[in-house]
Amino acid sequence: LSDLTGEKIDMSEIMVNIVNHIESYRDKWLIKGFDNIKFEWLSHAHNIGQEIVVTTPRQKIQGIFTGINSDGAMIIKLNSGLSIAITIGEIAMN
Repeated sequence: LSDLTGEKIDMSEIMVNIVNHIESYRDKWLIKGFDNIKFEWLSHAHNIGQEIVVTTPRQKIQGIFTGINSDGAMIIKLNSGLSIAITIGEIAMN
């Protein structure tokens, strides 16, 4: 980060900020449930409505990224019209 910004970076300060941010979202989840976090996440998500390819440990899946479900799994709409939930995989734009 120092090389990119040209400034001295205090890694302990960065780590404290990351931990505080994670704890903040954990607290939101425990108090308000996942839907509040899901809504915020979707407002920042890229490529919703676009075709992507997800490589899972077992297969490649191509379809339209439509969002995430209440468990946090990615929802992909296949060409057949069926929507599936994916919990692990590497994403590539088609």
